[in-house]
Amino acid sequence: MCSLKKLRWKIEVLLTRLCLLVVPRVPRGGIVWFAGCLGRVAYHLLGTHRHIGEANLDLAFGSTKTAEEKRLILRQSFASFATVVLDVFWFTRNPRERLSTHVRFPEGALDTVGHGSEIFITAHLGNWEVLGQAVANAGLPLHSVAAPMSNPWLDSLFIPSRELTGQRIISSEGALKSLIRVLRNGQCFAILLDQNTKPSEGGVFVPIFGVPAPVSMSAAILALRTDSEIVFGFALLESDGSYQVVSPRRIRREEIERIKTEAGAHAADQLTLLITQILEDAVRTHPGSWLWTYKRWKHIAPGHDRNAYPHYAKRMQGDELAKARVVGE
Repeated sequence: MCSLKKLRWKIEVLLTRLCLLVVPRVPRGGIVWFAGCLGRVAYHLLGTHRHIGEANLDLAFGSTKTAEEKRLILRQSFASFATVVLDVFWFTRNPRERLSTHVRFPEGALDTVGHGSEIFITAHLGNWEVLGQAVANAGLPLHSVAAPMSNPWLDSLFIPSRELTGQRIISSEGALKSLIRVLRNGQCFAILLDQNTKPSEGGVFVPIFGVPAPVSMSAAILALRTDSEIVFGFALLESDGSYQVVSPRRIRREEIERIKTEAGAHAADQLTLLITQILEDAVRTHPGSWLWTYKRWKHIAPGHDRNAYPHYAKRMQGDELAKARVVGE
C-alpha cells in the first residue's frame, strides 16, 4: 500500500473518531445552525462543486427558474448535505431515543409496510442515512445496500453505527444474490437509485429532466423476479431540525404485473422508466433537498448532442459504449 494513502486513511480515521466524540454532544439546535454555516462556507469556497450544481440546475430547470431561485436551491442543497454529514455522527448517541424524537412518519404509514417482500427506493434527497436507521428503529427489519468506502478502516467505523437500530448493511459489490434471498424470505431492502450506473454494471440511459443519464435496472429486475412491491421514501429536514418522512408513491404488485404483461421482454425497461420518473418528481417537489453537486449527467448517451449535457459530461468509450442503451425516448 502507498505510504501516503495509508497516512491519509489514518488521518481520516482520526478525524472521524474526533467527530464521533464531539458532534453527538452538541444540542440539536447547534447541529442545525452549524450545518447552515458549513453549507454557506462550502457554497462560497467549493467553486468546482458549485459550478457542477449550477450546470445541473440549468439543465433541469432552464429558464423556468430565475438565477436567484437556482442559487437559493443550491445553497439549500449545500446545507442539506452538511446536515446529512453531521447527523451521521449525531445519531450515534442514544440513537433509538433520538430517532424516535426527531424523525416523524405519516400517521399509519408504517402499518402499510413490512407485510411481505418490498423494495424501498430513496435518493440523495433529504437524509437517506437517517431514513434507513429510522425505519429499522420503528421495528421494520431492513437491509440497505451501500457501496464500500475507499478507506476500509472507515467502513469498520461506520457500518456498526449504521446498524445500531437493527438495519443490516449489504455491500453493493456482488449484492444481487443476497438481495434475492432477502426478498424471497419476505423481507425488505433499501437502495439509492439516483447514481450513475455503467452499462457493464446493469445501467441503461433514461431521460432525467429530459436528458438521458445512466440508471440502475436492479430494482426493476428484482421486483419483476421476486414479485415484490416498490415503496418510495425520503426523510426531509424541517426548520426545527427534525425530519418528516414522506412516501409519495408505492408501485403495487398489480401494477408491476400489468407492466410485465403489456411490455413483455421490455418490462424491466418500462419499470425503470417509471421508477426514474417518480424520483424526478420528488426532486422537482423538494429541489433544495437534493444533492445537485453530484455529476448526475456524467455520461453522454450514444447518439445524443454533447451540447445538451453539462460541461463535465463525457462520452463513453469501448465496451461501455457498445453496451449502452437508451430507453424511454
